[in-house]
Amino acid sequence: MSKKVTLSTLVVLNFIIYISLGLPDSILGSAWPSMRQSYEMGASQVSYLTTIMLLFSFFSSMLYTKIAKYLTVAQVILTSMLCVIIGLILMIITSNPIVLFLATPFMGIGQGAIDVTVNHFAAKHLPSSLMSLLHGFYGVGVSMSACHSYLLLVHFFKLAFCDWCYCLA
Repeated sequence: MSKKVTLSTLVVLNFIIYISLGLPDSILGSAWPSMRQSYEMGASQVSYLTTIMLLFSFFSSMLYTKIAKYLTVAQVILTSMLCVIIGLILMIITSNPIVLFLATPFMGIGQGAIDVTVNHFAAKHLPSSLMSLLHGFYGVGVSMSACHSYLLLVHFFKLAFCDWCYCLA
Protein backbone atom coordinates (compact mmCIF):
# COMPACT_ATOMS: atom_id res chain seq x y z
CA MET A 1 0.00 0.00 0.00
CA SER A 2 2.81 2.37 0.87
CA LYS A 3 4.46 1.74 -2.52
CA LYS A 4 1.21 2.59 -4.38
CA VAL A 5 0.81 5.80 -2.43
CA THR A 6 4.41 6.72 -3.10
CA LEU A 7 4.14 5.87 -6.80
CA SER A 8 0.90 7.83 -7.23
CA THR A 9 2.46 10.77 -5.42
CA LEU A 10 5.44 10.60 -7.78
CA VAL A 11 3.10 10.46 -10.79
CA VAL A 12 1.28 13.60 -9.62
CA LEU A 13 4.63 15.27 -8.98
CA ASN A 14 5.74 14.33 -12.51
CA PHE A 15 2.62 15.97 -13.97
CA ILE A 16 3.36 19.13 -11.98
CA ILE A 17 6.99 19.10 -13.12
CA TYR A 18 5.99 18.72 -16.78
CA ILE A 19 3.60 21.66 -16.47
CA SER A 20 6.32 23.72 -14.80
CA LEU A 21 8.79 22.77 -17.57
CA GLY A 22 6.50 24.45 -20.07
CA LEU A 23 5.92 27.60 -18.04
CA PRO A 24 9.13 29.51 -18.83
CA ASP A 25 9.36 28.34 -22.44
CA SER A 26 6.82 30.70 -23.99
CA ILE A 27 7.45 33.65 -21.70
CA LEU A 28 10.36 34.94 -23.73
CA GLY A 29 8.26 35.00 -26.90
CA SER A 30 5.16 36.54 -25.38
CA ALA A 31 7.03 39.12 -23.33
CA TRP A 32 9.70 40.01 -25.90
CA PRO A 33 7.86 42.95 -27.54
CA SER A 34 7.94 44.80 -24.21
CA MET A 35 11.19 43.28 -22.93
CA ARG A 36 13.14 44.45 -25.94
CA GLN A 37 12.14 48.04 -25.19
CA SER A 38 13.27 47.73 -21.56
CA TYR A 39 16.57 46.17 -22.66
CA GLU A 40 16.87 48.48 -25.70
CA MET A 41 17.37 45.53 -28.04
CA GLY A 42 16.09 44.72 -31.52
CA ALA A 43 13.22 42.40 -32.27
CA SER A 44 15.50 39.81 -33.89
CA GLN A 45 17.80 39.49 -30.87
CA VAL A 46 15.40 37.12 -29.14
CA SER A 47 16.78 34.47 -31.49
CA TYR A 48 20.23 34.82 -29.89
CA LEU A 49 18.76 34.35 -26.44
CA THR A 50 16.77 31.33 -27.55
CA THR A 51 19.81 29.79 -29.23
CA ILE A 52 21.95 30.23 -26.11
CA MET A 53 19.22 28.71 -23.98
CA LEU A 54 18.82 25.73 -26.31
CA LEU A 55 22.57 25.09 -26.50
CA PHE A 56 22.92 25.03 -22.73
CA SER A 57 19.82 22.84 -22.50
CA PHE A 58 21.40 20.43 -24.98
CA PHE A 59 24.71 20.36 -23.08
CA SER A 60 23.07 19.73 -19.72
CA SER A 61 20.96 16.96 -21.26
CA MET A 62 24.04 15.33 -22.73
CA LEU A 63 25.90 15.52 -19.41
CA TYR A 64 23.06 13.90 -17.46
CA THR A 65 24.63 10.43 -17.46
CA LYS A 66 27.77 11.82 -15.82
CA ILE A 67 25.78 14.00 -13.39
CA ALA A 68 23.49 11.10 -12.40
CA LYS A 69 26.49 9.15 -11.12
CA TYR A 70 27.11 11.79 -8.43
CA LEU A 71 23.65 13.22 -7.68
CA THR A 72 20.28 11.68 -6.91
CA VAL A 73 17.20 12.43 -9.00
CA ALA A 74 15.93 14.80 -6.31
CA GLN A 75 19.24 16.66 -6.18
CA VAL A 76 19.33 17.09 -9.97
CA ILE A 77 15.74 18.36 -9.99
CA LEU A 78 16.36 20.80 -7.13
CA THR A 79 19.58 22.08 -8.70
CA SER A 80 17.83 22.47 -12.05
CA MET A 81 14.95 24.36 -10.48
CA LEU A 82 17.43 26.63 -8.73
CA CYS A 83 19.14 27.37 -12.07
CA VAL A 84 15.82 28.28 -13.71
CA ILE A 85 14.85 30.47 -10.75
CA ILE A 86 18.21 32.28 -10.90
CA GLY A 87 17.74 32.85 -14.64
CA LEU A 88 14.22 34.22 -14.21
CA ILE A 89 15.24 36.49 -11.32
CA LEU A 90 18.16 37.86 -13.34
CA MET A 91 15.78 38.60 -16.21
CA ILE A 92 13.34 40.41 -13.94
CA ILE A 93 15.66 42.55 -11.82
CA THR A 94 17.73 44.24 -14.51
CA SER A 95 17.38 46.20 -17.72
CA ASN A 96 20.98 45.48 -18.75
CA PRO A 97 21.14 43.32 -21.90
CA ILE A 98 24.43 41.74 -20.77
CA VAL A 99 22.75 40.39 -17.64
CA LEU A 100 19.90 39.11 -19.81
CA PHE A 101 22.40 37.17 -21.89
CA LEU A 102 24.02 35.88 -18.70
CA ALA A 103 20.63 34.70 -17.42
CA THR A 104 19.85 32.49 -20.43
CA PRO A 105 22.51 29.81 -19.71
CA PHE A 106 20.97 29.31 -16.27
CA MET A 107 17.58 28.82 -17.89
CA GLY A 108 18.98 26.38 -20.45
CA ILE A 109 20.99 24.32 -17.97
CA GLY A 110 18.04 24.07 -15.62
CA GLN A 111 15.49 23.18 -18.28
CA GLY A 112 17.69 20.60 -19.99
CA ALA A 113 18.76 18.82 -16.83
CA ILE A 114 15.30 18.64 -15.31
CA ASP A 115 13.78 17.52 -18.62
CA VAL A 116 16.14 14.59 -19.09
CA THR A 117 15.92 13.66 -15.40
CA VAL A 118 12.14 13.52 -15.37
CA ASN A 119 12.05 11.73 -18.74
CA HIS A 120 14.52 9.14 -17.46
CA PHE A 121 12.51 8.60 -14.28
CA ALA A 122 9.21 8.35 -16.17
CA ALA A 123 10.61 5.93 -18.76
CA LYS A 124 11.99 3.74 -16.00
CA HIS A 125 8.99 3.70 -13.65
CA LEU A 126 5.83 4.55 -15.62
CA PRO A 127 3.97 2.91 -18.53
CA SER A 128 4.50 4.42 -22.00
CA SER A 129 0.87 5.60 -22.23
CA LEU A 130 1.34 7.68 -19.10
CA MET A 131 4.63 9.05 -20.45
CA SER A 132 2.81 10.33 -23.55
CA LEU A 133 0.24 12.01 -21.34
CA LEU A 134 3.02 13.60 -19.28
CA HIS A 135 4.50 15.13 -22.42
CA GLY A 136 1.08 16.54 -23.23
CA PHE A 137 1.13 18.35 -19.90
CA TYR A 138 4.27 20.16 -21.02
CA GLY A 139 2.00 21.82 -23.60
CA VAL A 140 -0.43 22.75 -20.84
CA GLY A 141 2.40 24.57 -19.09
CA VAL A 142 3.40 26.41 -22.27
CA SER A 143 -0.22 27.41 -22.88
CA MET A 144 -0.77 28.84 -19.43
CA SER A 145 2.68 30.40 -18.91
CA ALA A 146 1.91 34.00 -19.84
CA CYS A 147 -1.17 34.23 -17.63
CA HIS A 148 0.51 32.43 -14.75
CA SER A 149 3.57 34.68 -14.91
CA TYR A 150 1.50 37.83 -14.99
CA LEU A 151 -0.46 36.79 -11.91
CA LEU A 152 2.64 35.70 -10.05
CA LEU A 153 4.93 38.60 -10.89
CA VAL A 154 2.56 41.53 -10.97
CA HIS A 155 -0.23 40.66 -8.56
CA PHE A 156 1.51 38.43 -6.04
CA PHE A 157 4.97 40.01 -5.90
CA LYS A 158 3.77 43.50 -6.92
CA LEU A 159 6.75 44.03 -9.19
CA ALA A 160 6.12 47.58 -10.37
CA PHE A 161 9.73 47.97 -11.55
CA CYS A 162 9.30 45.15 -14.08
CA ASP A 163 7.86 47.08 -17.05
CA TRP A 164 7.61 44.09 -19.36
CA CYS A 165 5.79 41.96 -16.76
CA TYR A 166 2.59 43.86 -17.55
CA CYS A 167 2.58 42.70 -21.15
CA LEU A 168 2.00 39.12 -20.02
CA ALA A 169 -1.66 39.82 -19.24
